[in-house]
Amino acid sequence: HNELLDIPDSIGNLKALNRLGLRYNRLSVIPGTLANCINMDEFNVEGNNISSLPEGLLSSLTKLTSITVSRNKFEKYPTGGPSQFCS
Repeated sequence: HNELLDIPDSIGNLKALNRLGLRYNRLSVIPGTLANCINMDEFNVEGNNISSLPEGLLSSLTKLTSITVSRNKFEKYPTGGPSQFCS
């Protein structure tokens, strides 16, 4: 638990990033550049103030096997959810 308010756009430069855990912060926006982290397999932003995810984010992260977005303030979800979560 920290008090992070934002994620820098430069996070998209971390191509080898495979796990991102930012639980219980004060994030309200996820940068679209996160879609460049194509090796990410785990994404956890539980307990923040996020109201939406960037369009195309989940479909770009094709290696995701775990995503946790509970306890946020979602007003809408991206259209065309990722096929890797469907069986």
